[in-house]
Amino acid sequence: MANTVEVKVLKYKFLFRPIFWREDFSIKADPKLDRRRQILAHALVEVSGLKIKDIKEATRVFAAIPISIIDRIFTIYKGSLPAPRVFQTLGLYKAPEPTRHARRMEKEIRDQETETFRRAEELLESKYGKEELRETRELEMAILKGSKLRGATRATPDSSEESKPND
Repeated sequence: MANTVEVKVLKYKFLFRPIFWREDFSIKADPKLDRRRQILAHALVEVSGLKIKDIKEATRVFAAIPISIIDRIFTIYKGSLPAPRVFQTLGLYKAPEPTRHARRMEKEIRDQETETFRRAEELLESKYGKEELRETRELEMAILKGSKLRGATRATPDSSEESKPND
């Protein structure tokens, strides 16, 4: 076989097939057996020319070998496998700068609020008329003046407008 790994131990020649990560993770772990023995048993193809028919046969082969030898076989097997392939992606999405994106979102929100207030004002104008709206505003200003501005605060400038570069 062209894609196999050969490990020689004393007079025996073990032939293993490569196990890739998906198959490695799909192996059901038996808590009674060593994990290295299980992986090697799944990968074993033949021993000195004798074909291995199933996993049980391969498990019996590795049950007779001491753990120190299993450790060496496993190290040689894993070290002899071809290097894993690395994939790269091209054309990834480049996110905008967070502060610039936040400013754009604030501007969109302000524009939507302005449009909403304009529509509400037009609705009130159509419902009550311009004269009544003007009288209501004058009444509100008189109430505010009569309260001597108790509880009223000066409008604070919006920080995003102060430090905003021209977009």
